[in-house]
Amino acid sequence: MLDDMVYMTPDEGRWMKQHISLAERVARIADEVARHPISSCHLLGTEGVGNTALAIYGYRQSVEAAAAGGDGAAKRIWIGVQDGLPHLFKSDEGSVSVTMQVDYERVQTPLP
Repeated sequence: MLDDMVYMTPDEGRWMKQHISLAERVARIADEVARHPISSCHLLGTEGVGNTALAIYGYRQSVEAAAAGGDGAAKRIWIGVQDGLPHLFKSDEGSVSVTMQVDYERVQTPLP
């Protein structure tokens, strides 16, 4: 994400870009949290990656499967101790695992 442009590879092949304003991003996140509440947030520990100290938090987030008796997806997020920014996110829900890494340096747009 640079300014109001989000760059993504949803099919892991072709880059796409989409204009999303800050207000739209905030509204989407608020809607997601309202539909899928977060619970059991707790500090798991800290770790250093390169020169960056990260606090690791674990939490659960309700998903559609939770309505059928599950307790939601187990998620972890690594937050920079100094910058307060997310650097890594991992989610495990059944057989699906998602990992997202965020780089704040040397960022170049993949598309003009």
